[in-house]
Amino acid sequence: MVLKSIGLTGSNGLVGKHLIPILHKKKFIIVPTARKGNKDFKKLDMLLNLNEKKLNSIFGKIDCLIHLASILPSRKNVSINNLIQVNYTKTKILIDWAAKKGIFFIFFSSLSILKKKKNKYTSLKKKDRDLHVKEKKFEIFNS
Repeated sequence: MVLKSIGLTGSNGLVGKHLIPILHKKKFIIVPTARKGNKDFKKLDMLLNLNEKKLNSIFGKIDCLIHLASILPSRKNVSINNLIQVNYTKTKILIDWAAKKGIFFIFFSSLSILKKKKNKYTSLKKKDRDLHVKEKKFEIFNS
């Protein structure tokens, strides 16, 4: 499969800001998204409603979706419900949408970095990863 167009969640985050120039240099067509849309990024707030119609209108016909968006427990005023909604429920929606469309899905996770910490966030990330591996939605590299 030759990838030409890439959708990107979390484009305004640390990894996204560094990845976009690399992808541009490689001549990929990028559909970048961020929580707060602007002239450079389409708006994709993972705390709001996310469904197939919305994803189709944001990403159009992409070959690959790189999912970087997440919510960290260190963020001010974040609840466990927000962590579950963004890092688990919405990730599952994205994975299912990509699988249905035959879109290659790349999911970046901080779990391998945080795996020594035992808290609600890391257990949620592990649950998310294990569910998708069990459902054969993706493979894990460097876990």
